[in-house]
Amino acid sequence: MIQQILEDRKEFFPESLYHSYENPILLTYGDSHYYYSQKDEEPYLDLYNNVCHIGHSNPYVLDAVTSSYSTININTRYLNTSLTLYANHLSKYLPENYKMIFTNSGSESNDLALQISLNYNRYNKNIGAFERGYHGTTWLCNQVSHIDSKGEIKDKSFIDIGINTKFVSPEDKNISDKFGVFIMEVIQGVGGNYNIDHDIIRNVRHNTDILICDEVQTGFGRSGGTFWAFEKTGIVPDIITCGKPIANGYPMGACIFRKELEPYLSKNYFNTFGGNNVACRVAKVVLEQIEEKSYIKHSKEIGDYLIYLLGEIENKKYIKKITGSGLFIGIHFDNSIDVKKLVECLKDDMRVIVGVGVGNCIRIKPPMTVTKSCILNFVLYLDILLN
Repeated sequence: MIQQILEDRKEFFPESLYHSYENPILLTYGDSHYYYSQKDEEPYLDLYNNVCHIGHSNPYVLDAVTSSYSTININTRYLNTSLTLYANHLSKYLPENYKMIFTNSGSESNDLALQISLNYNRYNKNIGAFERGYHGTTWLCNQVSHIDSKGEIKDKSFIDIGINTKFVSPEDKNISDKFGVFIMEVIQGVGGNYNIDHDIIRNVRHNTDILICDEVQTGFGRSGGTFWAFEKTGIVPDIITCGKPIANGYPMGACIFRKELEPYLSKNYFNTFGGNNVACRVAKVVLEQIEEKSYIKHSKEIGDYLIYLLGEIENKKYIKKITGSGLFIGIHFDNSIDVKKLVECLKDDMRVIVGVGVGNCIRIKPPMTVTKSCILNFVLYLDILLN
């Protein structure tokens, strides 16, 4: 069956629709932090899917989708309580005097954030972003992304729309440029789950008119201890963007901005699916579960436990550094380790799913339901394979 699927994909889709793994697996079912090829087979431990934030096949999410969809599914032109109930709940985690627009994805949220910012800065089009940054797939997002979704540096000539972005090193502590707009991930995702030094972030904030914090991968407690990753830095962005986990895989995103920026949003902006009642109901369930299960605290505890265990293994000499925080960790290996082969072996020999990131690293970003015993097993497996 796998071979037939691969042949059909090749026939009907462009090569850009790539798949994970040299020897891909067929997944038919997910439950909490596990994947299954067949329900009666041994599961794969999912340490990579940060979209299903509160777990695969979460019963509360399933109930929210079915109960909402079985009554009505409408857009924001019509009144419905789901939109405002969710906005009110989310506002608990926002700075004062911010407004929000709901979208369908992180890319769309970042694109809208850039539109607002460029409208505001009509006379200062100096756009900045960090090297190793990835912000999505729209034309505007491509212009501010140093790498693509596979971690490869983008060919800007292919997608040039006349916007010049200055990419600065995330290790440069002496950035002196003045930016009209700067977009950043506090912890870079595709770029290897790298933490950017907080002094560098504060310096950029000081030198930037409109700062966009891309929290598509790190928001909703993912980085551990705080709801947003930017909260760890002491800065407050002008715009916050999110997507991926906001509705546990149901298509949704958000662009959240200072209310002073509202005049720079298109007056008649409308999004057919953004903020529909089903998406908002699911997103509210995600917030409720984050609070009820104390996932923000849990994320920090599990992440700290993983970092501790990695420092205790017999073959730790192969690990150059560990980056990230919470359940958003990068494990960077020296060049003697073939990371792509290591990831294949974890899948085939240990039934563990992880990802590859920039810098010869594996990326750990599991559903928030993952347990200490799962992390312990993973580290034991990793030590065996390194040996």
